[in-house]
Amino acid sequence: MKVLLYSDGQGWIVDRISKKMREICGKYGVDIDIASYKDPIPAQFPQGYDLIHFNNWDIYPYQRLITGSKVPVLVSIRSFRFPDWIPPFLRDNGINTHVINPKQLSIFTDATCISDGLFFENLKVKEGFTVGMAFQNNSEESRIYKGYYLVKEACDKLGIKLEVAGGELGVTDMQKFYDSVDLMVVASQDEGANTIAMECAAINKPLLTTGVGVAKYLTLHTCERNVESITTEIKRFYTAPQVAHFTWEGFCKGITDLYKEIVYAKS
Repeated sequence: MKVLLYSDGQGWIVDRISKKMREICGKYGVDIDIASYKDPIPAQFPQGYDLIHFNNWDIYPYQRLITGSKVPVLVSIRSFRFPDWIPPFLRDNGINTHVINPKQLSIFTDATCISDGLFFENLKVKEGFTVGMAFQNNSEESRIYKGYYLVKEACDKLGIKLEVAGGELGVTDMQKFYDSVDLMVVASQDEGANTIAMECAAINKPLLTTGVGVAKYLTLHTCERNVESITTEIKRFYTAPQVAHFTWEGFCKGITDLYKEIVYAKS
């Protein structure tokens, strides 16, 4: 199958997506050529393509070509900043539509939703996630008072690491410890000043606290003192698993399946 993909030619996100599609979709039996919205508008679409895909909604200059096309046309809606005429034009002319956000399905009711992938290769992705706690006395009574077992159970549920800075660390070692963890948690039954939370606030270290001590009067991220609440709130910082499935392999497999569905339905 051959597809002509129109990209916006701005050298930013849509062009990057288009190039990624051309790179990956071939393994699913689809060859993609890329044209640009900045190219001169032809009198008719080039021959030899099974489908024309506009990778963004900016199709105003192509309306005549789209409605007169002898091969199927697909239009992707990648934002909510489209002009008012776009939804009725696509709907009234039976134009195949792809959206990337489930919320857009309330506007484009006949569309197929396939969310974009993430360009992980351009991101510094850290392996694992570490939660830190700090309390000097490591006795059983102290662990219970400081909420260690609550935080440990939450971390075990999430499959993440818990490190405790105990009495063996001196005051001057704390900055190094803070740097070694992704999130500090204070889950104490109560605190006087809540020094750990205040130090984290001072250095902008991500922090989750039960709102004890002076920290109660600051604008900090808080949780209830139970495993369920601690787990839920840690997940607001440990966000990587939520987007792990947004891959270009998955997107390209989905979009090529849509291509084939459209082309085969036409034939």
